[in-house]
Formats: sequence, structure tokens, C-alpha cells
Amino acid sequence: MNAAAIQHDTTMQARDDLDSLLDDLSIPTHSGASQLKLVGPASIAVRTESRAYEFPCDGWEHLAEVDDHILLDRLRELTGPLTSPTTSVRYMQHRVEIGQLGLALNRRGKIAPRFRPLPKPAHTCAVGSPDEVLGRDRQVIDCHWLHESGHRYVIDTELDFRELFTGESFDFKGAAEFARAKWTGERKLQALGIDDALAAELAALQTDSIREKWKRIDRSKAAWRSALNNATRRQRNVRSHIDDWIDVRVAMELIGLDAPAHELASLVARMRGTKPIDVRGMKRKVDTIKKRQCPRRS
Repeated sequence: MNAAAIQHDTTMQARDDLDSLLDDLSIPTHSGASQLKLVGPASIAVRTESRAYEFPCDGWEHLAEVDDHILLDRLRELTGPLTSPTTSVRYMQHRVEIGQLGLALNRRGKIAPRFRPLPKPAHTCAVGSPDEVLGRDRQVIDCHWLHESGHRYVIDTELDFRELFTGESFDFKGAAEFARAKWTGERKLQALGIDDALAAELAALQTDSIREKWKRIDRSKAAWRSALNNATRRQRNVRSHIDDWIDVRVAMELIGLDAPAHELASLVARMRGTKPIDVRGMKRKVDTIKKRQCPRRS
């Protein structure tokens, strides 16, 4: 055998020995092990990229035949206490079913996402964290709600998403990419062509102005309830519907004290999951609230 052949055999034997060594090498089982892989004979450890965000959107259509209140009860059961520090972790454990319930409620079209028992992500979300996934899922649910509500719009300001709301079937992949886009709420709502009345129904896609309104509402509800109780203390038939009056006051705060009665009626209906009251009835409620309850703001 010549020298070249001997050298080739020696090299091949060394590679076989190295392959055998790699096969026998035990891989650590700590939490970071899944992010490591061996690449070729050099056994270089590299960090893999995190899996691309996707929204679980299969197997929900049959749930749209179930009563809204049954769906909401199940949603509350799965999400648990919304103020718990482990809410987002719990969400990930039940993410698929929670998503299915959200899509089914969207298809039924009665209770808007903003008025469902959905957890909120932390204000600052680490990349790939449960809070980041939760925040994106909420945006997809919002987009699906808009589509199910009949919103069709050519997004001419953001070419990547131009046809997101033009088709009759909802583009879940496109919506997932839209949720991943690191834009402000103002930019996303403007791109979608959403007005204040429709934006008030959304859970995640909000402007800073809407967020401030919700904070003011949360601070004011107790005072509104007290004012209504005092104003109707001799009207038992009215006092039994205080919560309904509070809902009207919330709608007025969100879309304006002078908003059209039919828009207020529609928003209140989507808070409760009921049919909108007639326009005349809503006007009477609005006039009563303006007269007896809170002072008008400019």
C-alpha cells in the first residue's frame, strides 16, 4: 500500500472514531439543552433561533354553535384570576382552547373582545415570553373579530398587509405577521381604518387615548354608581338596572357624550351580548345620565 493510501485510511479511521465518540456523548438535560446542537465533526455548539410566532386556529368552528354564556364561563375557568402574577403562564397552559373560545365568540358576534375575561400581558414583555405570545394572540383575536364583523378594508399604507382585510376568509398567517409588527397602536388602527366606536370593542389594538379613557373609567365607576343610586333611590324599577346604566355611561365615556345614539346602543349591546336597545330608549338614558349624574367635560 502506498503512502497516500495509508494516509487516507488513517484519516477515515480518525473520523470513524470521532463519530463514535459523538454518538456516545451524553447531552445535558438542563433547560438550555434544547437550544444546543452538534454541528459536524467539530461539534460546535450553536444557539438555535426561537420558533416563529403562529396563532393556533384549528378546530374551533363547532364551538360557534354553543351559547355565549357557556363559552364565557369556560373562558373564565381557563384564564383564572386575571390579576394573578402567573396569569400569562397559566394562559400558555390553556392557550389552544382559549384561542378556540375567542374565535367562536367572534363568530357568534355578540360580545366584543374587550368585554371578555381575557388576561393582559405585562407592560414590558421579554422576547419569546408568555406575555409576548399573549399580547400577540390578543391582537389576532381583535383582527378576527373585525373580519367576522364585516370589516373589509384595503390597507394602502402598509403594503405587506394590503389584502389582510379584503378576502372573505380570514388570513390567520397574515394576522399573525401583523401582530408581530412592532408598531404603535395608533399606527395599526390607522392602517386598518378603524374609528373610535369600533376601536372601543377591541382588547389589544388600542391608542394611548383609549387606554387613558379606560383608566379614567376604572377610577370613576364607584362614583357613577353612587350618583345613580342617590338619583334613583325612590325608583326601585330603575335601581334594579344600575349595571345597565353604568354600561351606558362607560360607552359615553369611550366614544363621546354626544355620540350618536345608535353607536352607543351598539357598543352597549356588545358589552352584554344582547340586542341593541332602540334609539329612542338610548337617547332617554343618555339625557338622564347627563342631567343627573356626572358633570359635562369639554
